[in-house]
Amino acid sequence: MSDPEPTLHAPAGLPSGPPPPPTAAEAAFRRRLEALPGKPHDRLFRLVFEHPLEAGALLRAALPGAVATWIDWATLRQEPSAVVTAEDLAEDVRDLLFACRLATPGAEPALLLLEHLSTPQRFTALTLTAYQVASWRRWHLATPAAGLPPAFGAVIVQGPEPWRGPGSIAELLAGPPALLALARAHTPTSSPAILELGALSYAELLARVDRPLARVALAFLKAGRTDEDLVDLVPLLAADLRALGADPAGRLLLRAVGVYACCVRPATQEELVEAIRKAASPPAAEAIQTGAQILIERGRALGREEGREEGREEGREEGRLAEARRLALRLIGRRFPGLPVDAAARIAAADTVTIEGWLDRLQEAPGLEDLLG
Repeated sequence: MSDPEPTLHAPAGLPSGPPPPPTAAEAAFRRRLEALPGKPHDRLFRLVFEHPLEAGALLRAALPGAVATWIDWATLRQEPSAVVTAEDLAEDVRDLLFACRLATPGAEPALLLLEHLSTPQRFTALTLTAYQVASWRRWHLATPAAGLPPAFGAVIVQGPEPWRGPGSIAELLAGPPALLALARAHTPTSSPAILELGALSYAELLARVDRPLARVALAFLKAGRTDEDLVDLVPLLAADLRALGADPAGRLLLRAVGVYACCVRPATQEELVEAIRKAASPPAAEAIQTGAQILIERGRALGREEGREEGREEGREEGRLAEARRLALRLIGRRFPGLPVDAAARIAAADTVTIEGWLDRLQEAPGLEDLLG
């Protein structure tokens, strides 16, 4: 089992002298905020829902009620992500895995997997099954004499496109219908629960989730994939924002929401902060504003660094691109053994943006041509 992460505490007030240096946990949290613009949807989701209380609120909303009643939610704790190998997925897009105890006299263990998708993916059922198997394998290695715990998966689809893909591995099978009827009896039956943010109104979404931070984060994520004005969310979220503004840990995580808002709606950031200040509370507005300020400061620092390194940057960029190409060749070759010469040549000549797109789709692509386009 994993050790608990260090608890982050927001400062209680302004110090009288120079501010103390940040703790290791605070510095690490700030670095994660600074990295959020690279993949804002995925990284905001992880920053909020890696915390068991917020994950529990979301899982209770996503899982069938008949499942949720079996879980002792007070025992929920995060476990190491259940990827098959460390190279398959980047850390910030791995699934979130939680262990818990059942609300039974024996308090038997169970596993809960939480996956976020910005847009629907055809092979999500296969991905979740791979996560479940990896989790079970790890559990079996740790406790070889025990049985495997039940494992339940929930997929949060940010939208706004509706989910139209297969919901189980059986629906992914291809072949003669008569053979498929026989094959389904030999196919894993994993079928994750799917919660589509785009299919719910804001009122429905907020009614299903029972924690302020989870509600705020999900509302911003829902709006972040549309052209909706974030300012319009403030009246709906005023009570939640006020509660978070009154809590040091809530204010800290509101900074992540502020970074996200600045990423997806930079033109209306000041208007959003002012609306929160008036409708909710000044502390909540200041937390959102601090998140935006972190991005500004990071941009200035990068600008100064680029100025100092301008003479050497071209060579460094070429080195980073060469390394990205080598990594892409290795990972794509592992996923699709026997790369054709023309495919290898195309990968070896690709730019960074193209490589990132391939690696993002690598686990979902059914074939090499589907991946490379």
